[in-house]
Amino acid sequence: MLLLTIRLTTAVWDAPGSTSPRALTFAVIFVVPGHSFTLDFLLANQGDSKARNVVITTVAADLVPRGNGGVIAGGAISAGADTGYSQGLTERADLTPGAVTTLQIVVDYTDPAEVPYQRTFTLGIRIKSPHSASSNPPATTTPAVRPVLLVTGYTTAPETLRAGHTFDLSLQVENRGGEAARSVGLILGGGAQTQSGTPEAGGSAGLSGASGDFTNFAPVGTSNISALGDVEPGATLTAVVSLIVNSSTNPGAYTLKISFVYADDSGAGFTDDQVITLLVHQPPIVGLSFYQPPDPFFVGQPGVLPIQVVNLDRRSTLLGRMEVTSPSGETSNNVSPVGYLDPGMFYTLDVLFTPFEVGPQRIDVRIDYQDDFNQPQSLAQTLDVEALEAPEPMDGEFGGMDEPGGVYPEVIEPETFWQKLWRGLLGLLGLDSAPPQPGIPEESMPQEAPPAMIPKG
Repeated sequence: MLLLTIRLTTAVWDAPGSTSPRALTFAVIFVVPGHSFTLDFLLANQGDSKARNVVITTVAADLVPRGNGGVIAGGAISAGADTGYSQGLTERADLTPGAVTTLQIVVDYTDPAEVPYQRTFTLGIRIKSPHSASSNPPATTTPAVRPVLLVTGYTTAPETLRAGHTFDLSLQVENRGGEAARSVGLILGGGAQTQSGTPEAGGSAGLSGASGDFTNFAPVGTSNISALGDVEPGATLTAVVSLIVNSSTNPGAYTLKISFVYADDSGAGFTDDQVITLLVHQPPIVGLSFYQPPDPFFVGQPGVLPIQVVNLDRRSTLLGRMEVTSPSGETSNNVSPVGYLDPGMFYTLDVLFTPFEVGPQRIDVRIDYQDDFNQPQSLAQTLDVEALEAPEPMDGEFGGMDEPGGVYPEVIEPETFWQKLWRGLLGLLGLDSAPPQPGIPEESMPQEAPPAMIPKG
């Protein structure tokens, strides 16, 4: 799994009358209308694999990127490493001193298997009066820091999302700011406060989330707005929401916008917008069975397993190798590629199976394929057959001559030419010229009893 996190380091702030830039360490950025500064930050790879194709995009309505249009090609970040980046920004001249705005840093990247990811980091920006800026701001002056809610991680149950299936989305939410976030509202699909003020029950503020995008994911059981309560600075909570994947959603990577709407201790309202990425899979839907009842199986004797794979999906599918094995017998002709199957089409494979023991026999069938993200996957299913004891030969099964001591007929060899010529001469002389006939060996013929000896006188 890949997980990129951001850590702010310094900002360079150009103030009126200053002769050199001054580096400030901050959690919330303080800017002067109409002036420029440089945002320095670190991206840390806290995952267990390399982050590749890193692209960093800075999005802010009240700030103008300088030099690169707000897009930084970040290259790659190894697992456990971090890399520093800088983004030049200029504040709009019409910003109101004392107001608070936000800046988003959107990081897109892929893992070594080219699976895309996206993380969004929201930074608070407080507008400072130009008259209060000087070349040497007092080091002891630290304005209050607003709450900042971030999604630091998320999981789905089940892990694999499929079109038409429901799932639970678990969000780990952390307050990275310096104040408590009061009456936090979670809005799936994006939203905001309808009025200014503290969004508490009975207050003057409300939440609007009906304009969110629910093309691919929609809430189930409740609305897309959830109340999370208060989140203290540094605290983490887990929010669980139930969603369904639209049945028309194709396999791919889709973004889901999440908004946190809350107030600080002074009653000022804030909205933090973030985006997470969810992967939708569409594994093959196949049926595995016997296309006809198999013949009885006997121990030690091979029989045929008439196996059939049917594509039950409404779309075509491409399957790889099918392999049939059994832990209690020997299989042959048991490996074959399946290939491309249209909806409702089938593939058959006749496997020779020799059971080793009597009783139920487990037949394991595995079909390999590549999923929609070009990752190797497999389908597995078990079939059952019964093996019987091999029957014993019956008495007289071979004409009554397979018993010990049985009588076997004499085997007559084919006649040669000279034997046939001799029989012809015998016929001319009026003698017996019939060919020899098979018979019982003389020694096995019953013998007549010798005449009884009568004693004389």
